[in-house]
Amino acid sequence: MTAPELVDRLLLPVPSGAGEDAAIVLAKAQWPDSDADTLTPVAGFVLSTFSPLVAEVAERCLRARYGEPPAVPEHAGSTALVLASARGDMTTNEAARDTAEAGGRVPPLLFYQSNPNAVLGWIAARWELDGPVLSIAPTGEDPLADGQHVAGLLMADGEAAEVLVIAAELDPDRAEAVLLGSHRKAGLIVPTATEGQR
Repeated sequence: MTAPELVDRLLLPVPSGAGEDAAIVLAKAQWPDSDADTLTPVAGFVLSTFSPLVAEVAERCLRARYGEPPAVPEHAGSTALVLASARGDMTTNEAARDTAEAGGRVPPLLFYQSNPNAVLGWIAARWELDGPVLSIAPTGEDPLADGQHVAGLLMADGEAAEVLVIAAELDPDRAEAVLLGSHRKAGLIVPTATEGQR
C-alpha cells in the first residue's frame, strides 16, 4: 500500500476552513451497505436486531480506522462512544411489555439489553475502548448530527480525543457510524501489518 493510499484509508480530508480544534472524520460506515447485507448475531442479545445492528456498524467503522481489534492502545483510552436513536430498541421493549401484560416472567436478557448502553459496553470491551459511553434520544431530524454535536462537546471538554458516533433505528433496520477526532490530536495510525498480512 502506498503512502497516499494509507492516508486515504486512515484519515479523511479535513473540511475546508476547519480550525485545528474542529472535529474531523477519521472513518465512517453504514448498514446496510448493499441489498445482500446481513447482520451477525451477537452473543447475549436476543430477539431484537437493534444491538447486532449497532455492533455491526460500529465494527465496520472501527475496522476502517484500526484494522483488527483491539484499537491502538494510545487511542483506545481516549475514545468515547455515543449512540443516537430516536426510538431505540422497540422490539425488546415491546417483547418485555407483552410478556409482563400476559403475566409471564420477563427473561433477564431483555432487562439487560433494554439499556442501549449494554451493546456499547460490548463494543468497548471488544475494542478495549475505555472512554465515556453515552446514549441519547435525538430531538432533531438528523440523529447522527445530534450525536456529532455531543461528540464535539466531549472533545472540547477534554473527555475524549476521538468519538465513535452511531445512529441506529429499526423498522426498517438502518444505521450509520462516524469516528470523529480532533484535527490537532488525530495522528495517522500506521498498522503493524501490511494489508496483505491481515
